[in-house]
Amino acid sequence: MKKHFLLCLLCLTLLMLAFISGCGKKEETTKQAKPEAVITEQNTNLSDGADNEGIEVKDNSGKRVVCFGDSLTVGTGGEGTTMPDTIAKLSGAEVINYGGYGESASCIAARQGGNPQYLVEDIVIPADTTPVKAQCSGKYGYEMLLVFADAGINNVMLNGIEGTYTMVDDERCFTRLTPGEEVKVPAGTQIFTHAMLDKRDDDILVIWAGSNNGIETEDQIPALVEQIDEMIEYQGNDTYVVVSLTSRHGRIPLVDKINENLKNHFGEHYLDLRSYMVNEALSELNITPTKLDNQAIAAGDVPVSIRYSTDEEENHGNADFYRLAGEQIYKKLVELGYLY
Repeated sequence: MKKHFLLCLLCLTLLMLAFISGCGKKEETTKQAKPEAVITEQNTNLSDGADNEGIEVKDNSGKRVVCFGDSLTVGTGGEGTTMPDTIAKLSGAEVINYGGYGESASCIAARQGGNPQYLVEDIVIPADTTPVKAQCSGKYGYEMLLVFADAGINNVMLNGIEGTYTMVDDERCFTRLTPGEEVKVPAGTQIFTHAMLDKRDDDILVIWAGSNNGIETEDQIPALVEQIDEMIEYQGNDTYVVVSLTSRHGRIPLVDKINENLKNHFGEHYLDLRSYMVNEALSELNITPTKLDNQAIAAGDVPVSIRYSTDEEENHGNADFYRLAGEQIYKKLVELGYLY
């Protein structure tokens, strides 16, 4: 009887030890277990700014893309859709639209700083805020500054005085912001635009220029390349993209020759947007080409379905055109390692 009691007690003790040991292991396992992280690819930065250890966070906050160009950069015909806005939505970066309608590359460079502008004659800035005629010129002569656009111009600095540069009675005039002493300013004094004053060393530059240069002969092409080079040199870094001309319309009969020169000169920084728009855009949009589209494509031009109008001379796009342009430029910026 005694032996039977001791045997039962031993079995009970072993069962209790096994139970306690099992609980301890279960508790230890629970403490060490971690949920698997799920990484989702995305084009915009995380809204909460999370920086989780072991997870790659794609974050373009703090980066700035500055887009200089003509009406294609403005987004004329896009009914609110623009290339710069599309890049901003895809990347989450700050994107500035310095497009100016109807401007040549040298005029765009004048706003940007690559083609500096200087007073052509002595002026006197009055003590009050009365506008004073202040015509400027640069390396390529008089530019069409302020005729169609003023993106990136105001406020300006002239001889250390802050003011605005505007058209008054068909004359380019400087108007100081606050009254002060009368100042004589000699010819040759440089005027600094807002875009120049706001330039950052780490800006990412997008240049889409040349459609309004009126190039009719091959010997005029090097001037466009030079003007773009001057913009890049003024920016002062290697983070830039040069976008091809897209349309062959009446003003750009040598579009393919121009783009060939841009490609050869700017290498990996060059984006062949024209070939994409002509050959791939409609397929990307799941649009069945119309008769007019096929005629345009056969002639090596942008399909009518993504132009602002059916006019064969139309070089502006519609909303789809500008959205696709923004997407392609964004992809190029990622490819070059400037953005995520």
